[in-house]
Amino acid sequence: MADQDPRFRHFFYQTILPLLKQRGKTIIAITHDDRYFNIADRVIKMDNGQLIELDDRELDRAQQIVEQLIN
Repeated sequence: MADQDPRFRHFFYQTILPLLKQRGKTIIAITHDDRYFNIADRVIKMDNGQLIELDDRELDRAQQIVEQLIN
């Protein structure tokens, strides 16, 4: 899904993923688009070859940065 157009990307994250979650499915979505991090149950980033789970404080900070960039 690397080359998703913006409309499908929004549909995927806002419609398809919640439906799959309701059905008990596990989805691993890899993205650089942090506008959709808030949808995830867990966010794991790769930093210098290490996998690191972001905590709520880090996720909130990332969301604030995105909102500032958008507005």
